[in-house]
Amino acid sequence: TRNIDMVIGGHTHTFLNQADYVTNLDGERVPIVQTGSKGICLGYAKIKLDEAGKPSFTYKLLPVKNYLDKKVDASFAAMVDAYTADVKDQMQQVLSKRYVSRGLQFV
Repeated sequence: TRNIDMVIGGHTHTFLNQADYVTNLDGERVPIVQTGSKGICLGYAKIKLDEAGKPSFTYKLLPVKNYLDKKVDASFAAMVDAYTADVKDQMQQVLSKRYVSRGLQFV
């Protein structure tokens, strides 16, 4: 592809502690980032352009649960836990099922 500066992944629940990179059709490296699942971490990504318009990229994974990192503010972790509890039922809701019968797929 072309004209994609960064890919923010989702749905696979993969934790990427550092960005992964792919090369686009123009030979430019494109970062791929993903923060895992269930609000355990936030991702911080920054794209800077130099004077020539060439991008540089910074990414880090920030834990928001204090059992992962004791430096996480306890009141912030409690706020995230409360939000997680509020949306837990919604996150468990099945939105679609796919059935396969004799090679035919039904959605």
